[in-house]
Amino acid sequence: MRGPCLAMVVALCLISCAGLKPTAQPPGDPIALAVLPRVGLAPRDVNVTARVDKDPANRNVCLAFVEDGSNTATIESCHSMNGAQEPRFWQHLFEQVPAGKYTVVLRVTRADGSQRQVTVSVCYAGQMTESCGGDSVASP
Repeated sequence: MRGPCLAMVVALCLISCAGLKPTAQPPGDPIALAVLPRVGLAPRDVNVTARVDKDPANRNVCLAFVEDGSNTATIESCHSMNGAQEPRFWQHLFEQVPAGKYTVVLRVTRADGSQRQVTVSVCYAGQMTESCGGDSVASP
């Protein structure tokens, strides 16, 4: 039990020290996305948390990793929603995400077919010597 807790504390310290923010949207937006960690060594487990305000028109929520330069999801997890009856927070652990630069996408589809979407950029290097576009690579 001590190992996972210590790893989380180290990861949060690295994020704070690097000036990275796990959340991409200001408070008050109807949807928000947090990804931890955003930078690190791969393959690694990545925890993605989505906040979706309760709304009777919400029908589907998807969390996806889209590799840079691609238009299709590399990894995706979708859930049907029953409007305002659904939980406000959705969390998914993506296991063993391979090295690469990704855009993590939260997409909520509404009853009329319209979509709301927010994104967070992340990068996981395959080796300690690889770079993530100026971000230092560190792993707890």
